[in-house]
Amino acid sequence: MHARVPALSSLAALQAAFTLVFVSLTLSPNVVLAQTPVNGQIYTNGLSIINAPALNSEHNVGGNIPVSIEVSGNGKLPFEALNPGSRLDTAYEELNIFLVSSQTNTNLTVSSGPSLLTDEDGTVRHLNYEIPTCIQAGLYNMTFYERSTLDKTSLYVITPIPIRINNPRPSGERCSEGMNELQDQPQADVRAPQSPFLPANSAGSPPLTVTLTGGRQLPTPPASTDPSVTTVTMVVESPVTTTVNGNTATVTTTFTTTAAMRSQDLGGFLPVTNVKNGSSRILGGRGPLPICAAVLVASLVFYL
Repeated sequence: MHARVPALSSLAALQAAFTLVFVSLTLSPNVVLAQTPVNGQIYTNGLSIINAPALNSEHNVGGNIPVSIEVSGNGKLPFEALNPGSRLDTAYEELNIFLVSSQTNTNLTVSSGPSLLTDEDGTVRHLNYEIPTCIQAGLYNMTFYERSTLDKTSLYVITPIPIRINNPRPSGERCSEGMNELQDQPQADVRAPQSPFLPANSAGSPPLTVTLTGGRQLPTPPASTDPSVTTVTMVVESPVTTTVNGNTATVTTTFTTTAAMRSQDLGGFLPVTNVKNGSSRILGGRGPLPICAAVLVASLVFYL
């Protein structure tokens, strides 16, 4: 028996990986980008640095979600900059927090107004949010809305922190107090390229974080603490031609692997739907990616 297996080129493998990431991004109602975790702190692309809640932490209905925000840039901002209306070149104007979930159609006010910035001394702001019993179990974002100025440039930075809420004994009641209309996810914002307070050894492109809050069962690329390295799962379906006694038959095999790739090696790469050597079929053999897909994947490469 003679078996001939078409070789998979590196381009085909990259095609599979980035097509998988692209589909995850387009089908996900919540995409989280531009967060930089450093030593347990989450540096936003604004002035605030989030100490808590932690990324992907779990919380139970009836308990509290601790919220902690470093508002001085780890001591780099003067106290006057923490007060709304200070008119300094770099300062806060507003900092609000909402508990948001596209999965459960929830948008609850956690903190709104100037009190979060003004009611506490020191450089860290604290909040203990009691989870209402009406909250459904599911995936949520503790979302921080910051309005500020950075070197006289106005910013409106939205930073969602993905968390999971468990409710083993749902009450069946619907939340009403503090409930707001759910906005389209993700929301547009105006952010700095990166936090102005990042430690010197952490500067550079932030790692990619993707959060799926819908019900679709798609693989999620894990976050990377190395801005230049991304771990991707590659799934490639390829035909295998087998010849026995002059009779030829073709069957399809699936190749799956996980690899760490450095983004600088992918400059200029755009995925295609087929390759010259063999006819790989990616995710059901859909036709050529539309222009918007190419733009989104190009943006993904830029963020990486």
